[in-house]
Amino acid sequence: MKREKQKKVILVGGGTGGHIVPIIEIYKRLKESGENVSVTVVGAGTEVEKHLYKSLGDSYKKITTGKWKRQLTVTNLAEMGKFILGVIQSLWVVFGIRPGVIFAKGGYATLPVVVAAKLMRIPYFIHESDIEMGLVNKIASRWAKKVFVGFPLKFYPDLPVDKLEYSGPIVRSELQENCSARLQTFSFTNDLPVIFVTGGSQGSLTINRNVAKALPELLKRYNVIHQAGANDLSWLQEYKESALSSAVHKRYFLVDFLKFEDGRDLMVDAICLADLVIARAGANTISELAIKGKPMILIPYKHAASDHQTKNARFLEELNAALVISDDKLTPRNIIEKIDELFLNDGRELKLLGHNAMEMYSKNGADAILQTILHQLQLNKKKNNQK
Repeated sequence: MKREKQKKVILVGGGTGGHIVPIIEIYKRLKESGENVSVTVVGAGTEVEKHLYKSLGDSYKKITTGKWKRQLTVTNLAEMGKFILGVIQSLWVVFGIRPGVIFAKGGYATLPVVVAAKLMRIPYFIHESDIEMGLVNKIASRWAKKVFVGFPLKFYPDLPVDKLEYSGPIVRSELQENCSARLQTFSFTNDLPVIFVTGGSQGSLTINRNVAKALPELLKRYNVIHQAGANDLSWLQEYKESALSSAVHKRYFLVDFLKFEDGRDLMVDAICLADLVIARAGANTISELAIKGKPMILIPYKHAASDHQTKNARFLEELNAALVISDDKLTPRNIIEKIDELFLNDGRELKLLGHNAMEMYSKNGADAILQTILHQLQLNKKKNNQK
């Protein structure tokens, strides 16, 4: 009996956790699908990728990427040079693998690969998490066979409807399972409410500074898990030792980046344990919190492309699914006041925010994307058999 030829897929996503984590979820689902499929992941080689793609081994490839913009500047010309190099590298990777389909999550690693896919006539799909489509995905959508989106279709009026599919966000499957996290994982020795603070995979100086100044008051009533990012970890550790009394040290878990430890995903554990989350408003962060029904205080990054984080946050605010504080209005005092207000009246407002968020994010985009990739591989097989 002739052995079935192995199917091949390339997944593209790199830079920040918002592009990487969804790719890992699709990778896992493809490997667990029961199909004879080889999966290669292409990224930009960032430090965050090195942590999150570490387990992929040789299945992970990195390319050069350029963060070019529309302005004609010397810096932009240099970035264009990196982009052209990235296209050449992508052609080499794609030609060597010859995948049946490519799936891309956006970000700067996406464009060189989809250009290579276009040149080699390989079908590809993309996913846009944010309410405002990024520049790379806008370009990539021109040749994409299908464009999956994280918000309802009305938010993408400039794209052809026949290409669009409202899949919802891509959420790791662990967050759809029952939580088994324990307070002891984060060294907490009491049953106080847990506040989870995160500025995303790269951290946020604005959030870190204001939360640090609020800690002496917050730690009287709450436990705090703080994912601070690598850049601010050192001074925050010094602040913990010098400004916080030793009596509350075990109420404050400080880390640069929540990773896998002893077979557990500490990010999933932190989300599960949290009674309230303070975070930026990237779509991946929002969706992972919402699918677990977690109340949020969102602080959008005002310099995000097309101000998409503010648009994401305001959408949830209009549904009474999150509180929003702008960067300019963020202070230690209003952090303390907002948190305390939410826990009044047995946390009624807190529970309502979480309920409304969960209602909005009721489906996982990974389901539709997996089926579409597998369907395309089957179409390729039929086409090859007819030759």
